[in-house]
Amino acid sequence: MIDTTRYFFDILSVHPQPEQMESFTGYLTRLGEANRMGTIGELVITAFPNTSYQPSDAVKMLNDYSTLSFGTLPITAACSEIALRATTLFHLGKKFGRLSHPQTLGGFFQGSVASHRRYCPLCLAECSRPYYSLVWQFLCIPGCIRHGCHFLEECGHCRHKLPLLPSHPSIVFCPICREDLRTLMPPLLTGEENQEAVARTHDIAFLIAPHDGEDIQERAKFIGMQLAHLRRIRGQSPSEVAVHLQINKRRIGGLEQGDMHRGVIFSNYIAYADYLGISLRALYEASLSEQNRYHILEEEWVERVKTAIHKLESLDKPITYRAISEIVGATREHLGNLPRVKALLDAYQVEHQHGKLQRFQQRQKEILEQAQAAIHHLDSLGEPITQQAISDFIGLARLNLREYLRGTPLLQKTVKEDYYDDGTRRVHWRENELVELVQATIQELQSLGEPITRKTVAQKIGMSQPGLYRYASIRELVKEYTKPSQRGQREVELVEQVQTAIKSLTSQGKPIGYQSVSQMIGVSKRVLRHYLRVRTVLDETIEQASRGQYEAEVVALVQAAIERLEAEGEVVGYQSVSKLVGISQWVLQRQLRVRALVEDAKEKQQSEVEVIARVRIALETLTVSGEPIGYRTVGKTTKLPQKVLTRYCSVRELIEQNTNDQQREVEVLVKVHAAIQALEGLGESITLRNICKHAHLTTYTLKSYPRVRELLEQFFHAHCDERAREFQHKEDELVRRVQIAIQMLNSLNKPVTSRNLSEMMGASCENLKRYPRAKALLEKAMEDRLQQRAQKKQQRGEELAGQVQTAIQELVALGIPVTQVAISQKVGLSLCALKQYPLVKKIIAPIGEHNRHHRKEVFKQVTY
Repeated sequence: MIDTTRYFFDILSVHPQPEQMESFTGYLTRLGEANRMGTIGELVITAFPNTSYQPSDAVKMLNDYSTLSFGTLPITAACSEIALRATTLFHLGKKFGRLSHPQTLGGFFQGSVASHRRYCPLCLAECSRPYYSLVWQFLCIPGCIRHGCHFLEECGHCRHKLPLLPSHPSIVFCPICREDLRTLMPPLLTGEENQEAVARTHDIAFLIAPHDGEDIQERAKFIGMQLAHLRRIRGQSPSEVAVHLQINKRRIGGLEQGDMHRGVIFSNYIAYADYLGISLRALYEASLSEQNRYHILEEEWVERVKTAIHKLESLDKPITYRAISEIVGATREHLGNLPRVKALLDAYQVEHQHGKLQRFQQRQKEILEQAQAAIHHLDSLGEPITQQAISDFIGLARLNLREYLRGTPLLQKTVKEDYYDDGTRRVHWRENELVELVQATIQELQSLGEPITRKTVAQKIGMSQPGLYRYASIRELVKEYTKPSQRGQREVELVEQVQTAIKSLTSQGKPIGYQSVSQMIGVSKRVLRHYLRVRTVLDETIEQASRGQYEAEVVALVQAAIERLEAEGEVVGYQSVSKLVGISQWVLQRQLRVRALVEDAKEKQQSEVEVIARVRIALETLTVSGEPIGYRTVGKTTKLPQKVLTRYCSVRELIEQNTNDQQREVEVLVKVHAAIQALEGLGESITLRNICKHAHLTTYTLKSYPRVRELLEQFFHAHCDERAREFQHKEDELVRRVQIAIQMLNSLNKPVTSRNLSEMMGASCENLKRYPRAKALLEKAMEDRLQQRAQKKQQRGEELAGQVQTAIQELVALGIPVTQVAISQKVGLSLCALKQYPLVKKIIAPIGEHNRHHRKEVFKQVTY
């Protein structure tokens, strides 16, 4: 039976450090063997105590790809997480923009990394501390370059494949037949195979090691850009590469665009790089060069812009910045910032402007000829020659006509003829003519006895109403002769009938609604709702009636609830009343009559003088009748709850001086003793609430009897002292554990943070902060950490300030304008990152202000 109890300060007796390029599973096997563990499950329980899986299942989940957490392995093995991460494929995945999740990396390295152990027996035999190299697991490497032999992928004795993590940890012995693997002789590599092994080994060894720049999120995109650039240099299309590599064209696009969602795997990068004749190391290093990346980006944009231009030419559309930006999905500013793209588009822009000018001149010539013909036609008919008349004849909008005639004598002539000599527009000629026509139409309708309305006048003339009544004089003329609307008269009559019906229904005590009003006046509900004023009168009346009826119902319910509470001896308040009537206390407080009822009942119940008077009368009554005197009997007699009786000291003293209910007090004492014993037997906390629950008594009943109060006070004082001692003992233990945890974190060069402390101690920081001394330790550790960070930031700021000064001097020496962007590019940090340091910000802020002021001055000179 394996003991699964582990403490956060446990360390293995032997803790060898990982060798260079050693695999993670191989290191775990070597660690378990060095500590003489019977099974690998023992190591898993020790290194990953918080895992929710069984040891056998947890072993299956461990691999060389990566891991979400190393558990307590850095502590138990006294090894840093950086060294442990170097034993996985974490850095290789980072270089190609993959997430560090084991499942994600597992899909990426599918078909590239062996799922079983590959090894060189000669390397195992020569090494004094044999280990398994992570490079050996890559299937693209045929063998060992040190001994020029093939890797073995199975045991040469029993012919079984070796698992990555054997159940019984052993490096040089087969986990199945227990034979020595170092005695085997592998076959040798051919000359071609050896060259391939050397190239592949150097590439993989470089990629699995940590390097600067691999944390950039768009790293896969930069590598893809390099691949696309090399392909274009060779003059090949993505389709040709896909056919040669025998993979999908969509996957080629994913490789070149750095898209992680197109099924791109590591073996595709290997095949593509081999096809282009470049090593993976050279490909990665080329992606780090900003100048090279900028050149490739610009070349890519030129290709995309050329494709967009061919598309616009095929559609016979103008080639403009706007049209190109919509097709390629970039802003005009971005395209203008690329010199080669801007030169290409400017050339097409000049050509486009020249063609546009030629087309405009040709169209202008045609419009002028048509306008001359229209003028001759209007002149022959004797009609006024206006721009509107010409545009109607040509079939062209008047604004477009003015655009084509601008700068020509014909425009000045037509503008002059649109006005009289006194400056009034000729449009009034049409208005005067229509006024005379409307007057004649009105006289005709009067003689025929027909109604004079806007509609009949327009129909008689043969014009639409909008066209006729756009003139103010015609609107006023027709308004003088039209009669008031019949709809308005009908609405007024209905309003009077509805108001009379409402008065009649109110006097009869009948409900007021659309149904009752419609039945009384003989008009359907649909007609009543059709008229706005009728609908408004009815809705307001119905709302007022329902509001008054609702208030009366609520008042009746509240009155009944108050009487019930007083009869049961309960406290009268908004909360208790709302529970009984089922209406929220906020709604009750908004009703004036309800608020008056509740306030009167509360005042009647809570006045100390009145309570004393009622208690005195109750005491006299109970004494005469010979009944026992206690809080319960006094409450029943006065119809007051015990909460009110115990609220005032004078009332409590008066009742306790006259109490003779000894039997009841003894019964309560017995119940309290029994409840305390029951709670102790169940292991529950002994509180006033739990005692009341088990004894089936209220807190007011317990506080009503002096002997019961005295018993509870003694018990709770003793209980509080005991809890204080337990708290002190637990606090001492936690302080000791926190101090040990802080020492361990400092020895491992880990930051002392709440998260690290809670993981190491197995307790949350919220629980630790409940203890003052532990909280003080945590706060001090955090304060020290913040001071260290502030010191590091200050040192870093001083270093960057020196670099910024050097960059400024270099820019001045080279004759380059000193700007904030130029300084950030020289230093190698973004402008936002530089401004986080006060010393650096103090240097570069005046530069930015000076440049802005200079740009304003230049803009003013250009403008004015």
